[in-house]
Amino acid sequence: MLEPSSNTYFVSNVESIDLNFDLISLITVGIVLIAIFKFTSFLHLLSAIAKLKAKYIAIVTAFIWLIAFATLFLNSREIHHIQNAILANQTQAISGCITDHEIIQGNSREEMFFVSGVKFKYNDYATERYFFANREHGTFIKNGQCVTIVYLPNQENGILKIDKVGVALAANKQLLALTAFAGTQTHGLPRFARYFSPCICAPKLGG
Repeated sequence: MLEPSSNTYFVSNVESIDLNFDLISLITVGIVLIAIFKFTSFLHLLSAIAKLKAKYIAIVTAFIWLIAFATLFLNSREIHHIQNAILANQTQAISGCITDHEIIQGNSREEMFFVSGVKFKYNDYATERYFFANREHGTFIKNGQCVTIVYLPNQENGILKIDKVGVALAANKQLLALTAFAGTQTHGLPRFARYFSPCICAPKLGG
């Protein structure tokens, strides 16, 4: 679950999105249009006003409805997939300070940066609305800014949450993560993992 805190800069609203009502509404609109076109003279009135054959107006209306339905249905499936990934704990969190921050201006605004070696890249137009894309062009994202980011690796590292953290806290979280990883590499002796230090002590040479 994406729970905001006092240090939260951004949190996605994807968990609260429900497009089922919109789908039902669109289906209802389709049924109503069919009834109006079939049982009233409205279609013929439109035909007279637009000076087009009634069947052409019906075809265009049906085509527009199909495009709207397909778009909404695909969006609903994608959002449902993201929601399931969050519930299944497929998200990852990483802490560190932003480095190699770049902004690329074009027809849209693209931004890229790294946090502890993980690359994040987004576009204020192309990136899905429920992922962070710095659409207000704020200055929070900058080199040296220390953050904790919750993201989905299987969604091109789409950012779901950003928390601001202090430099010391970010460094400590990185150290804990390194310690946990290094402890698992101690010749299959997991009982030593909790005591493992990430420092590598080299033997003294020449003495």
